[in-house]
Amino acid sequence: MNFKKIVIGSVAVLMATTPVLAMAEHPTPVQAASTENKKEKGTLTIRRDGAHVYGKDGKKLNAYRGGKPYLKEGDEVKYYSGPLYMNKYDVGWRNYKKAIFYNIGDGGYILGYNIASMNGKGVLSVYHNAYVYDKNGKRLKKYQGSKSNTLIRKGTAVNYVGKINEMPNTDKDMPKFYYFNNYIQRESDKMLWVSYKTIKGKQYYNIGSGGYIKAANIGYINGKELFTAEATVTLGTPDYGRRSEYYVWNSKGQFTHEVFPYRKGQKIIVDRATIGEDGDGEMIYRVKGTDKYIAQSDLKSDPIQALRY
Repeated sequence: MNFKKIVIGSVAVLMATTPVLAMAEHPTPVQAASTENKKEKGTLTIRRDGAHVYGKDGKKLNAYRGGKPYLKEGDEVKYYSGPLYMNKYDVGWRNYKKAIFYNIGDGGYILGYNIASMNGKGVLSVYHNAYVYDKNGKRLKKYQGSKSNTLIRKGTAVNYVGKINEMPNTDKDMPKFYYFNNYIQRESDKMLWVSYKTIKGKQYYNIGSGGYIKAANIGYINGKELFTAEATVTLGTPDYGRRSEYYVWNSKGQFTHEVFPYRKGQKIIVDRATIGEDGDGEMIYRVKGTDKYIAQSDLKSDPIQALRY
């Protein structure tokens, strides 16, 4: 199958060996403190849904630079340090998580998850701690001159090296990992993907300087939600009935009384998702090779990447 490479303006010609970002046409600049210009590392562009601004203690600020502590999609902001690992940050209702932040000046920090581009180049959003490998799939002992760089923590925004490709929305000969420019999946939407390298059955993205990271650890590319053709998940404690059996849902999102022959801790492959019509409308996933779905609540954890409806 022939795939057509996307050419995004004349920048793609000038930067043929560097990543290209599909982002807002007119990003809004956010003024940084002039006293910090000497320490400036570059610029960040905010992805869809925007970004809350946090303080260095991991708590959301009540105000930032005389206004609301919030950056909109497409805003461009200077940053001065990062990635900065915070052991604890507030996600609401007294719940706390660990994550990577970037210092945007004047006491403000934003989550790395909210970055759509860095220094004008596209980024991978790391959603699971990722080791750095060489082109043969062997873990590096040093990356960019340091052992500490061989582990990239979840939440980090990483520039990549690779072409952006496109193909019609289809079920045949799909790329393993892809995204849509629109967040609402439509049959007319084209599938986009950054070129990846398959090594021993695993897909890797090139992050430059001889380094590669597993595509399975990435949640967003260029601020767009990353989809996968299929995902391996682990079964947790059954959530329905006698809590010892996994029940089947059908393709219409309806609960059935059929039982899967699965056991807790077993790994299965899922390749589609939809919303169950019964109960509280939770997500259900299709088991590959069947027309049967399993409930999200029966899984130990959700797939990192999205699955098509």
